[in-house]
Amino acid sequence: MNKLILSLGLPSVLWGATLMLCGCGGENGGQPGPAKGGQAETSSATPPTLVLLGMQDYFNLELLDLFEKETGVRIDYQLYEEPDEVEPRLRSQPGSADLIVIDSFNLQKLRQLHLLRELDKSAVPNLTNADPKFLNLSCDPGNSVSVPYHWGTTLIAYRKDKLPDPVRSWKLLWDQALKGQVMMLNDSFEPMAVTMLLSGHSAETLDDAHYSLAASTLLDHLKSMDARYGDDGQVKSALLDGSVTAAMCYSGDAAMVAAEQPNVDFFIPEEGAMMWVDCMAIARDTRDPVAAHAFLNFFLRPEIAAANTNAIHYASTNREAENLVNEELKNDQRLYPPPALRAKLQLVPQLDRERDALVNRHWYAVRRQVMDGADPEPAEPAAAPGATAAAAAAEPAHLAEEISQ
Repeated sequence: MNKLILSLGLPSVLWGATLMLCGCGGENGGQPGPAKGGQAETSSATPPTLVLLGMQDYFNLELLDLFEKETGVRIDYQLYEEPDEVEPRLRSQPGSADLIVIDSFNLQKLRQLHLLRELDKSAVPNLTNADPKFLNLSCDPGNSVSVPYHWGTTLIAYRKDKLPDPVRSWKLLWDQALKGQVMMLNDSFEPMAVTMLLSGHSAETLDDAHYSLAASTLLDHLKSMDARYGDDGQVKSALLDGSVTAAMCYSGDAAMVAAEQPNVDFFIPEEGAMMWVDCMAIARDTRDPVAAHAFLNFFLRPEIAAANTNAIHYASTNREAENLVNEELKNDQRLYPPPALRAKLQLVPQLDRERDALVNRHWYAVRRQVMDGADPEPAEPAAAPGATAAAAAAEPAHLAEEISQ
């Protein structure tokens, strides 16, 4: 991790005063306000603490320390392996988390379930630093509950010491020469999206037949390729130690692994890739909404956003941070794709009841086989990857509509 040299801005004493005096409403309308009974309960000997839920290696830890120095608020950074873990935790353990970093697909679900707190925009003035193309997305119209954090793609990372000249296609993950050496992300949607890209379907499709084909293709892939599934941390570890040759991987993770292990490289497949935007939000039952808003505002500062990108290698959504990002990262077209390449990307579709039902029903058989090795329920025969089935019900959801070039 790069050493961080930053101006601390407001002295800690002033920041502490700011957190104590910051005006905020009560509980009405979900507006930020003190916990019931007054300020958040903290021991005089224990500094106030915010629990942050996020993924492995998704924050520059020095910045979390810097936030504590500036504000006196400690960050307890707790990891989840899969986004699906967040909803049940917020439901069953209210008050156990204050801040969440999550993808737009799952953010929409949390928002619709009223598990997130409405933002007090006056307490997040640095939101004006965000690139407008990452604001007001359909997952959170008007950014009522979230601020953009980072964005990226899901691509292929590989070991070039074992595979010096790979085909630049998702078909690589079906290459029989790599049997037992392929890893997929254990995500309810993205592996199915890969099969849709190979079949010429849009990730926006709501056609049950397309989802059935995707699930059967993945079940066949499990057997024919002896494919492994893992979370992002397991994928990174397997690439580092060489136990897999090729894997689905998030762009920033791929860049971090490649920086650590020279034998790892990565690419956006020729068929295109899924693009996603991750966001930060405040849990509905946060114990300290004032400090939680201050955390969001802190990470929207240009120098903080740039220092975070430089450490974790994920593209920033902060327009004012662009000139502060390392040139090597900023010029890497796999992390910051040019317009011609962006035209091949499809934004992960937003959740609705119909899509949620499709994903859950068809992913269940795959997950059951991955987790338990149980015999899946009968599925339709899988078409070979790349075979084009019936035309998709919807045109590909390219970035032009929500994230303009």
